[in-house]
Amino acid sequence: MKRDLDRLMAERNIDAIVVEGPDGLGSANPDFNYFVQGADLTGTVIKKRGEPAMLLHSPWEQIQAESTGLALIPTNRWNLREIMNETGDRFQAYVELRRRIFTSTPASISRCSPGWRRSCPAWRSSPSSIRTSFRRRG
Repeated sequence: MKRDLDRLMAERNIDAIVVEGPDGLGSANPDFNYFVQGADLTGTVIKKRGEPAMLLHSPWEQIQAESTGLALIPTNRWNLREIMNETGDRFQAYVELRRRIFTSTPASISRCSPGWRRSCPAWRSSPSSIRTSFRRRG
C-alpha cells in the first residue's frame, strides 16, 4: 500500500497527506501507526506526493523516531516560545506554528487530504484565513 500512495494521491489530486499523531494513545490512531510502523511516539507525519514521508517529532523522541525509517524533522526547529511572544496569544501561536511548519518544510501544501481536514482539531478551530490556504483546489 505505501508504494501505491503517490499514484493514489495523483489520481485524487492530493499534494500532501498530514497525519496527526496520538497524544499518548498510539493504538487510537491506526493511520499514524501505519506510517511510523507502530513506534511509540507522538508527532506529525507529512507525506508529499512524489517525496518520502516526513515525521515531525519531539527531540526527546529521537531514538523512537529513527526506528520509523521516515525522514525526520525535530519540532525544536521552530521556537514556540518566541512565536508566543510575537502573537501574545496561545491559540494564535499554535496557528502560526502550523503555518510556519507547512510553509517551511519540503511539504508546503496547496491541496490536502480531505480526511485530514475533518479530523484535525487545529483545522476545525483555526481562523478561516488559515483554513482557506489549505483547501483542496480543482
